Amino acid sequence: MLAELDDHASVVEAASFGEALEHAGGCPRFDLVVLDPLMPDRDPFAGIEAFHECAPEALLVILSTLDNSRDILRTIERGAMGYIPKSAGPEETLRGLRRVLAGEIWLPRGLLMAPQDGPFAERPEAATPERSRDRIRRLTQRQRGILGELAQGKTNVQIADGLGLSKHTVRLHVSAILRTLGVANRTQAARFATDQYALVKTDTHR
Repeated sequence: MLAELDDHASVVEAASFGEALEHAGGCPRFDLVVLDPLMPDRDPFAGIEAFHECAPEALLVILSTLDNSRDILRTIERGAMGYIPKSAGPEETLRGLRRVLAGEIWLPRGLLMAPQDGPFAERPEAATPERSRDRIRRLTQRQRGILGELAQGKTNVQIADGLGLSKHTVRLHVSAILRTLGVANRTQAARFATDQYALVKTDTHR
């Protein structure tokens, strides 16, 4: 099925997180990584973060049996570009992979999205420069760019038009930004970005 994405595609398989990380470290570049985080040798979310750090340019798609919308969104926060349930058929799976390769975020239709305002967002700890740097580093490069747009007061539609993304993809990124920064809404995220402008700007260009 993966070969249908490209006639010249080369597929490498791994039976564990450790083996996958070895492949990622020894390969110049993977274009796409399809990963099941529910493997026994590592915590699911720590494993996703480790793989994203090892191969930051690879487009990471989660193919798993996760059925909790909060856990699925956590995979996006940690760098995944899509989630495809193992129950999906070949046509839906390939459609999701192609959308990710085109730069979109792909999630199952009907997934309950977290509200951008409300109790879903984690409350911020006491702000310190160290914690602020850590939160910013946990954002993907795309999310840092969107955070900068939020700081300018732009709407999701304006951000989508300016960055060439769909409104759905921007909304997913904004939800991930709110949870990663530990803020309750986009206004607080914009204030965070404004207060920490030097940190955001410096980390974005690293």
